[in-house]
Amino acid sequence: MLRLPLAKGNPLIRELSPELELAIACCRFPPGVATSEAIAAALAKPLNWPDFLKILRRHRIVSLANFNLARSGHDIPADVRTTLAAAARDCATTDLVHAAETARLQREFDGAGLPALFLKGATTGVLAYGALGVKQSWDIDLLTTEPNMMDAMELLQRRGYRLVSPAGLSPAALARFARFYHEAQLRDDRGITVELHWRLFTKPVMPGVSALSETQVVRLGDCDVRTLRDDLLIVFLIGHGQEHGWSRLKWLADLNAMLARGSVERIEGVYGAASALGLGQEASAALLLCARLFELALPLDLAKRWQNASEVQRLVAVNLDCIAHPMGGSDLPSISRTGLALLASRFRTGKGWKYLLGELRSMWTQPIVRAKYPAVLDSVYHALRVPTLILRLPFMLLRLRSAAVADHRRER
Repeated sequence: MLRLPLAKGNPLIRELSPELELAIACCRFPPGVATSEAIAAALAKPLNWPDFLKILRRHRIVSLANFNLARSGHDIPADVRTTLAAAARDCATTDLVHAAETARLQREFDGAGLPALFLKGATTGVLAYGALGVKQSWDIDLLTTEPNMMDAMELLQRRGYRLVSPAGLSPAALARFARFYHEAQLRDDRGITVELHWRLFTKPVMPGVSALSETQVVRLGDCDVRTLRDDLLIVFLIGHGQEHGWSRLKWLADLNAMLARGSVERIEGVYGAASALGLGQEASAALLLCARLFELALPLDLAKRWQNASEVQRLVAVNLDCIAHPMGGSDLPSISRTGLALLASRFRTGKGWKYLLGELRSMWTQPIVRAKYPAVLDSVYHALRVPTLILRLPFMLLRLRSAAVADHRRER
């Protein structure tokens, strides 16, 4: 197994609890002897089962954990098995509903002549695990283009979806919002959420990749659904996961499952594609994490190079801290030791001033607030932003102090 030379006592790295170690073992794929042995080693330690179930829910890996535990044949408490199986059935049902809705939306967008492809969700679940019901998803990610964003939103609204974020913007403000952000959320009466994307990221990441890029087809039921070409999709998953510090294990597990189904040469190709799209360092850290946590086989020359790269090792340390944090995804507090370490990692990439400018611009702009200002009043927005930040600074410092105290108490 490839092990990363991370020094003990590194203040960035939280100790992995036995419950988190078991959750990580349950994320391996494909199932087999190595997965069973990893689960057995984690089960040999004293475990707090309610904490384990809480970790599965926090990392959104209930279905995957149930899948691997059921196939491992190892004994777990009967009440835990019952609770886990019931939760996994609910997740699988949601996945099937999302898959059916994804297929319907593909047909309707194609019929309207609007570009649409689907990221993550059911399409990635089939590509990674070979079947629906293993990957856990809470929404449908639909990518269109910025010129078609308003038409795409109108189509969704005609089909029963209502805009929930951003809410309360006029059509003109909504079009302006699209300049500053990359997605909006719509929800229907069944509770299905569609994240409508018109760019992959707000920042200048993966330039030139869009809904018009080369695609691959995934079969969902009786419908062909499109997603990004394999290497572009994997690079997007890396960029998305790193944006959140890989703070949900499901993102890293999906990446590992997709890569584990291929060859070592495929990993070299993914790294090459990521480097060409400006995400080489992020890909290095993600692949090392997969090797460390899931024993993904890596090309030896690349693994040695990454192990000796201090910036990659620092990023891995930040990612492990995010994974071990009790909150993940958008719930991860930005004003905390972990959140600030993740923020700092974005300015250590060596990508040049354009990337740094994009990071600063995304931090500075409040998309919903700024969209309410007409373009001619942009200067007013910027002028008011400065005193607002100054007034908020004491409260931000207070939150940081409170977060530090909470971290200290959790780690005692």
